[in-house]
Amino acid sequence: MEYGEVDVFAAPGSAGSSVSIDHDLGLGAILGLDFPLGEKRHWAFQTNLRYLATSMEGSTAGNQVDVDFDPVIFSLGFGYRW
Repeated sequence: MEYGEVDVFAAPGSAGSSVSIDHDLGLGAILGLDFPLGEKRHWAFQTNLRYLATSMEGSTAGNQVDVDFDPVIFSLGFGYRW
């Protein structure tokens, strides 16, 4: 993952600042399952769980910035194969 610059605002239309990212690191994992449906098993129900651990370090106006961003994402879906 690479972040060039991150814009930070308190609220839409309000004052904010840009942070130049000097160093970033992201690691992640995905766990997923597919459940076949029907006699011929052409349709499937899919689910997965994603975790991403991201750390960003940078500076803005002489201040050091160190931010962790660790989302957990749950997904559901349907699939079809011939």
